[in-house]
Amino acid sequence: ATGPTRVIYLFEYDSSSVPETSELTAIADKAKKAGFTLDVKAYTDEHGRLAYNKRLSERRARAIGDYLIAHGVPASKVSIHGMGPTHAFANDAQDRRAEVVIVK
Repeated sequence: ATGPTRVIYLFEYDSSSVPETSELTAIADKAKKAGFTLDVKAYTDEHGRLAYNKRLSERRARAIGDYLIAHGVPASKVSIHGMGPTHAFANDAQDRRAEVVIVK
């Protein structure tokens, strides 16, 4: 199937909302057609308290998962993980991310 095998979605500061976005829709369509599982990992930047950021990352992962399910991916094929805060990426904006990867 054509389409992305990995999508990075960047969240606004302190937000877990996911507006309609073509990249997420494309990976949902690809997974749906091929029966692939999608693995979602969501992160926050390091500002604020650890416990809060852990919960925020879980809300972000769930929001992405809900988006994929709403776009036709069976719930059983969506695996979500709130990873908490990270500083693994170039800057705070890049740290506020969800990564959606196709798992065959």
